[in-house]
Amino acid sequence: MFKLILICSTGFYIPIAFLMGILAWLDIVPATMNAQQYTGFKGFAISIGFIPVFIMILTLAHWVMLAIGLKFFKIGVKLYDSVLSKKMTSPEN
Repeated sequence: MFKLILICSTGFYIPIAFLMGILAWLDIVPATMNAQQYTGFKGFAISIGFIPVFIMILTLAHWVMLAIGLKFFKIGVKLYDSVLSKKMTSPEN
């Protein structure tokens, strides 16, 4: 599951980072790092340089949330199965 999320996050973030880098290079939208705004080639380099960092942050955040949700789902299915099996084995009135 982690590998799939990593691939999806990479495919999502790389085009956005390149777009933001191009916009920073053209002085349209500055790249911000440590509360300082950069434009031109520095802005482009910052946008491209932080691609691996943001991809790992996105991937880990999504993986943690999905792992927690999957754990709750499995608990819910076990509870549902136990209730359903008790209902099936109990004598009908």
